[in-house]
Amino acid sequence: MGTLSDQGWNKIQSDLTPVIATGRQFTGQTRQINVFPPFSLQSFQITDRFRTSASDDLGAVFLGSLEAVTPGGPVTLTDFQTSDDWSVIQDYSRPGLFAVETSTSAGGDRFPLSTRYGWATGSVGMRGLRPGPTEAPVPAMVNEEFLELADASVGDDVILGLSTFSLLVNIAGVADYFPTIDPGEKPFVLVDLDSFVAAANQHSPIPLAGANELGSIPMARTASSQSVLAGVSNMRPGSTLPFTHEPSDSSLSS
Repeated sequence: MGTLSDQGWNKIQSDLTPVIATGRQFTGQTRQINVFPPFSLQSFQITDRFRTSASDDLGAVFLGSLEAVTPGGPVTLTDFQTSDDWSVIQDYSRPGLFAVETSTSAGGDRFPLSTRYGWATGSVGMRGLRPGPTEAPVPAMVNEEFLELADASVGDDVILGLSTFSLLVNIAGVADYFPTIDPGEKPFVLVDLDSFVAAANQHSPIPLAGANELGSIPMARTASSQSVLAGVSNMRPGSTLPFTHEPSDSSLSS
C-alpha cells in the first residue's frame, strides 16, 4: 500500500493491485489479473526492502484508522481503538516474536487510542496481522512414516518447516497411498490446495506462483472427483479418504 518513511502519523492510500508471482516459468511474460468487488481484507503485511543480515528486525507500527474508498465515498472499516478484533500472523518456527495490543503511546488528539503491532528480532516468515482470531491449522492427510517421524497421532497439530516460512497443520487422517506420490518409505503430507495457498500468502515473503502439479485420479464409478476434493478439504480427525483404484488412463501435468 505504501511506505512508512516518516515518523508520526501518516496517511497511506493505494489502489488494490494484485501481486503476481514471477517464477522462472513466467520470466519475460506479461500477465494481468482483473479483480472485481466485493473484496475482503485478509491481512496487513510489513516488509523491509533493505533487510540485510545486519538488520536488527526490531520495530513497531501504530494503526489509527482504516477506510475503504468506495464509489459513494470513504467508509470507515475500523478506528483501531481496540486490538480485540485483530491477531498476529504467527511465526510458528519462532512463536512469541509478534504482539498486537491497544496503546496510548502514540499520543496526540487525533488518535488518543490506537492499535500497536510490534515485532522482535529473529522471525523467518512474513510480519503482519489479520482481522479476526488466530488462524486455524490447515487440515492435512499424512502417511504412517510421517506420524512416526513427527512422533504424532491423528488429531495432533504439527508445525511444518518450509523454505521461507512454517505452517501449522492438523493431522486429520492417514493414507498409505495416494495418486502421483511415491509409495516408498518416505513421509508425505497432503493438504487442500486453496487452503495451502491462502496460508502461504499470509506467511511467506515470496508469493506462490501457483500449482505445479495436477493429476486425474482413477475413481470408482460411484464416486465423483468433486466428492474426493471435498473430502480432502473437509476431513475430520480420525477420518479416512477411501477411493478405488481401477485400471484406467491417468494424466499428469507440471
